[in-house]
Amino acid sequence: QRYYSNDNFYYSHSNAHSKLAYKIKISKDLDKDKYFFDESYISYRLKNNVISIGRKSRWWSPSERTSLILSNAARPTYGLDFQNYIPIKPNSKYMKFLGNLDYGFFVNKLEKNREVSNALLFGNRITIRPSSKLDISLIRLAQFGGKGRPKNIDTIINMLIGRDNASSNLSF
Repeated sequence: QRYYSNDNFYYSHSNAHSKLAYKIKISKDLDKDKYFFDESYISYRLKNNVISIGRKSRWWSPSERTSLILSNAARPTYGLDFQNYIPIKPNSKYMKFLGNLDYGFFVNKLEKNREVSNALLFGNRITIRPSSKLDISLIRLAQFGGKGRPKNIDTIINMLIGRDNASSNLSF
């Protein structure tokens, strides 16, 4: 649950069917007289994959109390999300030692009132559980695109393989 600095009230409704789930949350900031749709999204399950669109908070941390990578301290941004529904259990005798596997990917559009307006934020998380007491997560976050920045396929491929800002002029 996210805590807001100003007084507010909200209405929230969610429902899930066999393949479709949604959450609608409308918040009103009483101090600024503005409405927000934070935590509102729609999800569709296709086999063991879930595709979502909307404003979802993410807590990417092994800790329940602190998060170094993604948390619910900031308002969620609008984006597209892709993750598994049920953990994957490798069948190969060479891969069984990894235990259960979970994955999640997202691309969100950041706010326009930033140094580089309308930038995109990409994130991926792959988690293995070799035992019930050990989780290992591989996490990648990258900001790309935005005003005056390329969003072509070469930029996306370079971002995915970790060749960020290579030979780029980063002046504003």
